[in-house]
This record gives sequence, structure tokens and C-alpha cells, in this order.
Amino acid sequence: MSNFTNTKINESLKEGCLEAIDVLQKIEVEEFADLKSKLKWVVGSYEYDNNPIGLHEIGTEALAAFQAYKEQKPKAITKKSLDKIEKSLAKFEEEYLVK
Repeated sequence: MSNFTNTKINESLKEGCLEAIDVLQKIEVEEFADLKSKLKWVVGSYEYDNNPIGLHEIGTEALAAFQAYKEQKPKAITKKSLDKIEKSLAKFEEEYLVK
């Protein structure tokens, strides 16, 4: 397992999680309140210790929740937002988890 030293990928993942927070603030769905809190916490945690594993874990959870929600309400979450989150997760996985 890598020691997560690729700052560019880690920052991209952080930006993906910040995008997820923005999405949650726009759609204001009560069922996502816990997810929003988790995302804010992992972003703060990453800024403190530079360990992106929490960003990946909760970012993955957010992406799955958004994809399911988008099936119910197709216009609630933009494709651009989903793509940004998905690409940041994919880059992280490619760099650290697929090797």
C-alpha cells in the first residue's frame, strides 16, 4: 500500500469531496445530512493530516448515494458534478489501489 504522496491526486480527491458538499448544500435533502457532515469532517481531517483515505471512503459513499438519487430525480444533480467526483475517485484508485 502506498503512503499517499501524490499531492495532485490527493488534492483532486479533496476537490471532488468539496464538490459533493456543494451538491448537498444545493439539493438540501434531509436524508443526506449525515453524509454532508461526514464529508465536511473528512475534508478537515485531510487538511490536518494529509491522509486521503477518509476522502476516498466517504467520497465513494457520496457518489453511490448521488447516483441512486439521480435515478429518482434526474435533474437534481448535474452530470458535471457527478463526473468531477467520479474522476477524482478513479484517479485515486488508479494511483493507490490498483497497483
